[in-house]
Amino acid sequence: MSGLRRFFIPGCKAGARILHNYFSKMKKYARHPEKYPIEERSLNGKILAAKVSNDLSVITYIEGLENIPNDQFSYFVGNHLSEFDPFIPFAMLDKPVSYIGKYEIRNFPFVGTFLKSLSGEFMDRKDLKQSLKVMGRIEEDLKKQTKNWVIFPEGTRNKDSRSLCLNFHHGTFRPPMRAGVPIVPFVIIGTDRVFRSNPIYKKCPISVKILKPITFNEYKNMTSQELASEVRTRIQRVLSFEMREKDHLKMKELNPNYHPF
Repeated sequence: MSGLRRFFIPGCKAGARILHNYFSKMKKYARHPEKYPIEERSLNGKILAAKVSNDLSVITYIEGLENIPNDQFSYFVGNHLSEFDPFIPFAMLDKPVSYIGKYEIRNFPFVGTFLKSLSGEFMDRKDLKQSLKVMGRIEEDLKKQTKNWVIFPEGTRNKDSRSLCLNFHHGTFRPPMRAGVPIVPFVIIGTDRVFRSNPIYKKCPISVKILKPITFNEYKNMTSQELASEVRTRIQRVLSFEMREKDHLKMKELNPNYHPF
């Protein structure tokens, strides 16, 4: 299911809503983010995510909301399975949120504009100087405590949801480490079902589990490589030994004809 075919049916269901938001709000937020409070821009993303989820028959189950720090903005780190993943943090978080994306998507009509509307950053891993500047800006923003930041440190979506997580790029952990903010791992399963050229189930459950935050005192003596490996291990452990089994049960409950293979 490669190429644009994967987006045909979802586009028929939610395309009009996305295009309306793109031209009525997203583009103006992206062009002049300084004119609009981040709370307003983030709320637009949250409402859009909820409505598109409804259009696509997505049901999101979230565990671990109590693990989200309430006293400060944090750095959220998740595994990456689908282009739908950036919508998930809006279901988790009530406070403003922004993203770090790869540089290649910066000028994409929807995804790039969506991230720009939230004052997101785009990192070019092939350009060390550019990456350092981006990390410096994120570090300063985390110190100012204006919003939560979200990243999928695998750098690209994992096309096999049953395989291990791809390696995490450790450089993306330097901004929160230098800012001293909590790092909150979260685990996603099921988003790879959303964009299918031939969907076979009427309901699409997505499960999310927010893990306990890793505080500054826990990681202050770690290197970025060690921290990236630790976060990946925590996410993979929950994904393999807990989330996959629960996902099978939810799929079977919602779709009687479901078969895991």
